[in-house]
Amino acid sequence: MSDRSRFLSLILALSLSVAVSFGVKAQSIHKAPNGKEIVRVCYLNWGKQGGKKLPEQGFIPDLLSEVLREAGYAPVVDIIPWVRCLDGVKKLKYDFVGSYWIGGEGDAWFDYFLPTTVDRINFITTRNAGLASGRLEDLYGKRVGYLRGAGGLKSFRDRIDHYKAFEVSKDDSLIKMLNAGRIDAILSNGPHIISLAERSYPDWVANIVTLQPPIQTNIASPAIAIDNPRRREMKARYNKAYLKLKGAGMYPRLMKKHDLRVDYEMSAADRTIFDAAQR
Repeated sequence: MSDRSRFLSLILALSLSVAVSFGVKAQSIHKAPNGKEIVRVCYLNWGKQGGKKLPEQGFIPDLLSEVLREAGYAPVVDIIPWVRCLDGVKKLKYDFVGSYWIGGEGDAWFDYFLPTTVDRINFITTRNAGLASGRLEDLYGKRVGYLRGAGGLKSFRDRIDHYKAFEVSKDDSLIKMLNAGRIDAILSNGPHIISLAERSYPDWVANIVTLQPPIQTNIASPAIAIDNPRRREMKARYNKAYLKLKGAGMYPRLMKKHDLRVDYEMSAADRTIFDAAQR
């Protein structure tokens, strides 16, 4: 084979490779029978906000599905373990995490849509633990459990050497550990932990105390991988649809439907944090 023939063969091979690559990317955007693009979202068991056995899989999946349908997409929401969800979004197996606390280790990988909720993070303990204050320094030396991969715990992580910290992969494990006396407190969103305890330990719920003040306020937003090729378009369409539905009373209606209360309005300080996390 001449040098010219070898060169032409190489060009042909490269062209085929590029064509195949583009073909794979095109195939990654699946469409529903109605012709709309499918958006795959993952979320976790999170009290009344998420769960396979809840109506519409819970408040957050219901909200996300409404917004995505308004944006012209066909939503598919899976409830899976939290760490697997985060990994799936990073690897583009899912388009985005249903709701993630801004300010965590995920900020290096994610971009954020407009918030789903604005959550207060507290130490949750038991009445017989002898703890009266929820300030960070008042629990120095205590055994504190928290969820692996949880965002929005920066103020705690910055001082983590002051605690006997236990990182676990499931919220249910935290409740079991607190109930068994293996930890002194859980660091999480109080309403969520109490909601889980009502299902697992209904007779024990009255013994749970949410310490004040909260250590911080977390903005929870859908989180999409920075390298997701659909990120900018999906973010723009989602945010536009979200604002329309929010203005039409989506939150009061869904809170009544799911029998829970969430905060969803950002303060000026919250907005500054949210804007700083935008890509």
